[in-house]
Parts: sequence; C-alpha cells; structure tokens
Amino acid sequence: MTATADQRLTAGVVAALREGPLDVLGLLEVLRPVLAEELARREGGLHALLHQLLRRDLLAVDGCTERGLARYLLREEAPDGRSPAVPGAPSPADHLAREGARFGDSVRRPEDRARIAADVAAHLRNLGDGQRSAFGPSRTARHLLRRVDRGRPTVIFAVQPWEGFKRFVLHEGPWLLTAVVVFFVVRAFLAEVFVIPSGSMIPTLLPKDRVIVVKPGGSGMPRRWTIATFERNGITFVKRAVGLGGEAFALVDGDVYADGQIVAKPDEVREALRFPYREWDLQDEEDLADWARTEDPEGGATWTWNGPPLWSAGILHPRRPTSDVLLRDAYAVLTVDRPAGASVSLALEYAMPGDVTTGDEEVFVLRVTDAGANLTSRVGEAGRGFSPDEDGPPPAPGRVDLSLSYVDGILRARAGGLTFRAEVSLAPGRVVRPRIRASARIRLLDLRLDKDIHYSRAGELAVPGHVSDEAPGSYAFPIPEDHVFFLGDNTHDSRDSRFRTMGPVPADALIGPVSLRIWPLSRIGFVR
Repeated sequence: MTATADQRLTAGVVAALREGPLDVLGLLEVLRPVLAEELARREGGLHALLHQLLRRDLLAVDGCTERGLARYLLREEAPDGRSPAVPGAPSPADHLAREGARFGDSVRRPEDRARIAADVAAHLRNLGDGQRSAFGPSRTARHLLRRVDRGRPTVIFAVQPWEGFKRFVLHEGPWLLTAVVVFFVVRAFLAEVFVIPSGSMIPTLLPKDRVIVVKPGGSGMPRRWTIATFERNGITFVKRAVGLGGEAFALVDGDVYADGQIVAKPDEVREALRFPYREWDLQDEEDLADWARTEDPEGGATWTWNGPPLWSAGILHPRRPTSDVLLRDAYAVLTVDRPAGASVSLALEYAMPGDVTTGDEEVFVLRVTDAGANLTSRVGEAGRGFSPDEDGPPPAPGRVDLSLSYVDGILRARAGGLTFRAEVSLAPGRVVRPRIRASARIRLLDLRLDKDIHYSRAGELAVPGHVSDEAPGSYAFPIPEDHVFFLGDNTHDSRDSRFRTMGPVPADALIGPVSLRIWPLSRIGFVR
C-alpha cells in the first residue's frame, strides 16, 4: 500500500537526522527538494509532526543551534540523561514572535511552548512576507498542534483525497456523530421543531412560524390555555388546551365556561390574545363623522359611537373576510390632554344588538378629575362604584391615558397609578359601543379599541343543545376524563375539538407543549 504523506515526511525527517542534528530551518532545507508535493502550502504542519515524533520518542531535543532554535536528533543518538533545552524567547515586540507564541499556547508543557514559539517565529521570518503562503493556514497548523499535544488521532499532511477524507473522519467525525446522535435523541425524546401549517392559531402563531415542542410535556395533561401539539388520525395538530377532562364545557358569547362558570384567561395569555381592532384620531373631523355629539348643560359634551355595528373582527377564513359576531369583549384606551379643573370619562356601553338607548343598557364608566379617578357600573337605574385595586398617584393634569376593558367577565380600568379590577356579570348577547364625555376645555387625542379572542360555537360539539342551569343558553359538553378539549385561536378557520372528526383529545395522543417560537427572527420569543 502507498505510504501516506505523514509517513513519507516522517521517513524524510528520520533520514535527514541520520546525517546529524538539525533545527527546523535545516530540516526544511533538506525536505523541500525531495518532498515538495507533501509540503506545498502546508509547511506549518511540520511543527505538529515534530511535536508528534517527540511525543512518540522517535526524536529528542539536544540543546539549541547557533540560531537559538531547538536542535533535533534521533532518540537513539541522544546522550543519556540529557534534558531538552528551552530556546531563548524572541523579543515580544516582534510580530512574528507574537505569532509563534500563539502556536506555543496550543500545547501544555512550558518547555514545549518555548520551543514551538521559537521554531515557528524563525520559520515565518525565513519565509518572509513574499512566501508566507507556503506556511499554509495558521489556524489549521495550530489545530494540528493541539490535537497532537492531546494525543488524539491526527492526519497532519493530507495530500491525496483519501487522506483528506481520513482527516475529516478522524478530526470532525466524532463530534459530528455525537451531534447527530444528540439531535435524534433530542428529537425523539426531548424537543422538536414544528412548522405551523395553517392559520388556525392566528394571531398567536402565523403560518410558516417555527416553534419548539417540548416532548416530555406530552406525558402529562397540559394546563388550561397551554398551546400544545397532538396527533389525530395520523396528522399532527397545534392548538390551545381550553377544556379539561371531567368538565362540562361550554362556549357562551365567545367566552369559555367550565361547569357553568366563566373561566378567565391568565394575564399573560389575555395579553397574547389581545390584538388591535380599530383606532380613531379624535382631532380628525372625518374620524368623528360616525360619532353622535351631545352638548351638556354644564358646557361639556358627550361623544357616543353611532356608526355601523362593531363586529368582532379578526383574521378569519380568507373566503369569509367578515364575521357574524358583534364585538363584546373589548379593550378601550383613550388619550386626552386634560387641563387642571377639567374632567373626562371613558365608557363602554353594552346593549342588545340593534337597540338604541332604552334605559336598561349596562354601562361601565371610568372618570378622571382633579380629585382622582373613579370607576362605576350601572345597569338600568341601579349602579355601584368600585374601589381601586392598587393605590397609586392619580393622573395629573396634562396628557393621560384612560384604559377600560371588559374581558372574560372581569372589568379592569387604569388611570395614572390607579388600577381597578372587579368581577362583573354581563347579560348574554350584549354588544359594546364606546362613549366619551368631557368638559369643553378637554382636548381629545385618540381612542383605540382592541379585542379579545371570540371563540366560535361552530361544529357538531358546540351547537345549542343541553342547557346548563349555571350558564343559561349555553351548551354543556361533558369532556371525558383524561381528555383535553382543544381550540384554535382563530376558531372561524380551525378544525378542532368542536368537530366530531377530532373531538376531545385523549392523553396518549398528546406530544408536548409549544414553548418557543424560533422563526421568524423578528418574532422570536416564548409562546403564550
């Protein structure tokens, strides 16, 4: 079999040293004419080869030559008891000395570091800038030195293609094999990247999003509101766990009911499912065209939405761009510039669809004055007030945001440092229209409405049927034990547990929760 380049160079080094001790420059003078192909553009590897031959006790170092470089000789000719001498270190100001020191740092023994640093610096100086390419890539040479020093299998001079392949297998093969094994172990037992195939989870997950699914989570039942993957009829789905085993599950006016009680989303989930609906620039007459203005005897004015009904908009099925659901669960944020002595209020007024004010509407009002802020609720003639949930400084005169929302049966408000939170039961079927009241000196800036997700009752398992006593008008579906009722966030375009083809998902079909979005980079982050 043909000798490898490493073997031919080793034989060349041994043959040269049989004529007498030499330093690295002397060896190169002897080897270049007879082993030009092996050394071409890779002379830096000679330092790794010499280090390897020293570690194998084929060579020894016997002091220094007149050039201050290590003198190499065959081990069989080395005087007994002679220890390797450490060459003098070149001047640190020399940039070639600094390059040599970088090579020396690849090995661990101080005497080896000094020897290699001196040899490499002299080698580079001897080549000069015009022939530097003959040394080869410094990074490769340092890598070879490091492998030799740590006793790892190393191909130093890869001349023929098969030698390059052998180097790849020996050098990169172990960590590549480890990486492949780890990848498949992680994919099979720990986590997997999943590409979102459809728009059923809009707005939380968009088509082509890439997410990480944590597999150990599939061994236990997910918590409510967790986004998880599962398999049904050989297809992998990603949906949100909304109903749990053993519950009587219902959807009423887009909200989730379990055993007759409304289930509120946690704060982080509520914020994840909140998305923009509509915004009005209250300085623009065109934006105010659909608002009815009523002058107050005290000199103020009231603006009430009098335009078309506010539909529960969302990104729905592309062939059904509008929804048949009126807006109910909503967030309103009013920005005003309030001078001292003026008052302003933001209200959400709920009434039956198509009704004008009849006196039995339900109204939530957040009002701000110099004295502070207060939140009230009125149904017909009866009303009540709420105390702040968190005491903080009231909004001072000037620019201020008033935030008011009714979501999942919970009324929330914020003005300055004052926050309010109260559970309020709203009659079924009511839809919202915003209202603003201000003294004449108030400058209104803008009003923004956001919406909460509205779960559709479409599907064979979510149609009017059995009526629950606790939630009148709802259809209560009994979820079997060890099953999960999954819904897509975009339920107008989602095949999920509402349909008999899927139904409640058994525990053994669960894969794991979705924990992290990794693509696109602009939306990377945890998934709620």
